[in-house]
Amino acid sequence: MPPSGGGLTARLPDLCRPPAVVTRQIRSGAWLSRAVSVVSRPSFCERDWPLPHDHWRSGPDTEAAGQSAHPAWREAPARASYIFQAGAAQEPSPGDCDVAQTALTTRIAMVIGLERSKEDLLLAQGPGVAAGLRDLAVVPGDAVAEQQPATPGLAVRFALEGAQTYVVMAHPARLAEVKDELDRYRDGRCLGVRSMTLDFKRRWPESHYTEGARTVAEHLSVLRGLDFSALPDGIRFKALISRGVFEYMDLPRIAATLRSAGQVLHPGGGLVFEFPHAASQLLVTRGQVTLSRIGFHQIEGPLRDAGLRLRSLFVTFRDAHQSATCLIATRRVLPDADGAIDLHKADAAAWSGWDEIVQQRESQDRPVRIEVSGLFVKQGQTKD
Repeated sequence: MPPSGGGLTARLPDLCRPPAVVTRQIRSGAWLSRAVSVVSRPSFCERDWPLPHDHWRSGPDTEAAGQSAHPAWREAPARASYIFQAGAAQEPSPGDCDVAQTALTTRIAMVIGLERSKEDLLLAQGPGVAAGLRDLAVVPGDAVAEQQPATPGLAVRFALEGAQTYVVMAHPARLAEVKDELDRYRDGRCLGVRSMTLDFKRRWPESHYTEGARTVAEHLSVLRGLDFSALPDGIRFKALISRGVFEYMDLPRIAATLRSAGQVLHPGGGLVFEFPHAASQLLVTRGQVTLSRIGFHQIEGPLRDAGLRLRSLFVTFRDAHQSATCLIATRRVLPDADGAIDLHKADAAAWSGWDEIVQQRESQDRPVRIEVSGLFVKQGQTKD
């Protein structure tokens, strides 16, 4: 009988024993699979804003009043110093990230896009992103594009449902990850991670993955670029998606993104967005990079030039260090009589929420991350 415990393993030759790095990758891969598989964010309570008891002022003085009291504005804030560079994005150094790990993240996210319904995936998005995509009601044959997605699972689901889907990515390593996986999808092959039911049976048969992978490869294209100007000419898009991208751009690049969106959207189509508002605490990353925080009044000109109007807006108020903690209720900003939301009113929803938080004694010392998410709609006659 072999000895109990680790005796047998200790006698195995080194060639049969997995190297430490492989063991770490297996363990981290299992953790990553669980982390990426989380479908929904914590459920935050929501309320309509403004209601009759809400006191707020609409106009440029709203932002000025908020900025004068906001701790982050007592000193001149630095602009975002990290900008997506066209054709010049550098490969990460070995100390910055594990390239194999980021590739695994991409592959797992794509498998989740094959498995989960669009509604399940929307539960993991910001409230304005989910509501905006529901309003746009993308159907097979529509054109959809996403700018610099952290994970491409949502794009995979749109492609699987028959929408002509494009992903625009600036970083060459991220671009290669998606392209390499799409090459495997064309042969009906994808990562062998499979969801199980509670009785440990596969949720989908293997044919679902092979046929779905081929469908995704047929309808999903990945392009190198910074914004929506990289999309093919002659196609008018129903939905564009920009989640968390403005945080890593300076104001001119954000303006260019909005203008390029207006050029490729057909009337009635929309840009779904999510980004941190200027009322948030400015965040400095490990590399001493100050990430961008903007208000709606700063992009009023580019939105007007692009023919975009704010149709829906949600504002969330979270603890900057504990994103699952909501400091006050999420605000669903009510549109005006014409169906649009005035940009000064949108800024007031964020600034007045910050003011409400700092007046709460238990929240005064908690840094707040204020995220805005919603839908900009292209003006003009709606496509039939």
